[in-house]
Amino acid sequence: MTTVTAMSESGSFLEQRIKIMLLKPGKWARLSALAMVCVSLGVTAFAAQVTPPDVATTSADHEVSVSPAVLAGYVGFYRFGPYSVMTVKLDGSQLSMQLTGQGFFPIYPSSTNGFFAKVANVHLNFVLDAQGQPTAMAFSQNGKHINAPRIDAAAAQGIVNALQARVRAQQPYPDSEQVLKIVLSPSSDSPRLSPPLAQARRNQKAAIDAFAAKLGPVTSQAFIGVTPQGWDKYLVRHENGTEEVLFVLDSDGTIVGALRRP
Repeated sequence: MTTVTAMSESGSFLEQRIKIMLLKPGKWARLSALAMVCVSLGVTAFAAQVTPPDVATTSADHEVSVSPAVLAGYVGFYRFGPYSVMTVKLDGSQLSMQLTGQGFFPIYPSSTNGFFAKVANVHLNFVLDAQGQPTAMAFSQNGKHINAPRIDAAAAQGIVNALQARVRAQQPYPDSEQVLKIVLSPSSDSPRLSPPLAQARRNQKAAIDAFAAKLGPVTSQAFIGVTPQGWDKYLVRHENGTEEVLFVLDSDGTIVGALRRP
């Protein structure tokens, strides 16, 4: 399953939902990491789409030469969410990165500490301290931003272990049904919502309200499992149709990602 990053919007409600794309092996496989970024961006959307691999992303990006010694300083781990780590590695003079459970994809320098991907509208900067050491990755994709702090290998492995344990157990969060009510609510004022997620919901309120109105009142709900990315997943039935609702919590119980789709 591919989770979401809202990558474009257009005039009608149906267009605003953005169509689901399941990534296939081959050239598409390296893009699946990009589609996963929503876990940490906290973006609400109705579906996912990634830029096709043969489409140029921007003509403004120009690759520059950066020495392997400088690139080596960026190698490491960056926390993208409760169950997501971005791993950065260096092969020769090529820097690549990988989100948890996905494949590596190359990134190219536009400055000493700025990089972009050629296969999707991804840009990032490594945030440096006074000694020039990276402390975080400032990641941007299609107007969505995240500041991912650098973590050590032990912390990164702990995140991976937590994800594996959660997927293996296939148990909902202790207050999962209460979280489901918050996600289904038209209000974005719950203190359980992370600020980025609350703002994303406000920005998409018209589309969310239209989606809910079309489905009608809820008639039943059923937990159907934990996704490979660690999200609780529900099937929610309404008078006029059904939807899948997914969400993920941070360690303090904050709702940092949510997805509703037909």
